[in-house]
Amino acid sequence: MRVVGTYFDTLARDASGRWRFAHRIFRVRYADDAPAGGQVFDDLPR
Repeated sequence: MRVVGTYFDTLARDASGRWRFAHRIFRVRYADDAPAGGQVFDDLPR
């Protein structure tokens, strides 16, 4: 069993000119070799 994920970030520049995270999502992906040879499932809302 393998569980991996990807971050999706939205950046915004604040009043001082620095970049900050305005929004961050981590989408988990599950992959398993059995029984169907590595299907990937992503059932999170978008």
